[in-house]
Amino acid sequence: MQKDGENVQSGPFKGMVYAGVTATEGSRLPRLIGYYERTLRPVIDEIISRGYPLVIDVGCAEGYYAVGLAMQMPQTRVWARDTNPKAQANCAQLAALNGVADRVKIGGIITHGDFDICSGQDTIVICDIEGAERE
Repeated sequence: MQKDGENVQSGPFKGMVYAGVTATEGSRLPRLIGYYERTLRPVIDEIISRGYPLVIDVGCAEGYYAVGLAMQMPQTRVWARDTNPKAQANCAQLAALNGVADRVKIGGIITHGDFDICSGQDTIVICDIEGAERE
């Protein structure tokens, strides 16, 4: 890594500032080199190409996907949800560092009723809640 070793070096979120943010799970290194969950790259590229007006990221962790998608889709609003207060704080920090805090709405538990916001607009839901998806 060079001087900009706190930025994502490649992949769909290349250029994302990742300074001072702790990865909620796993190592920071795969994120920084753009190799994190590499098998999802075609899916992420497709989401970006479609430019959904709304992204709902359930289980947002530190915000890697929420913030990365907000950066790549400037017209998109992102709902980033996580029940872990530390994850919410890290996501807020990451959004601020990357200039997208005004479009990333961070919160805790999401309920069925919250999905009413999807009505009348194309929305993509990303759900990664470590096996609790059925709850």
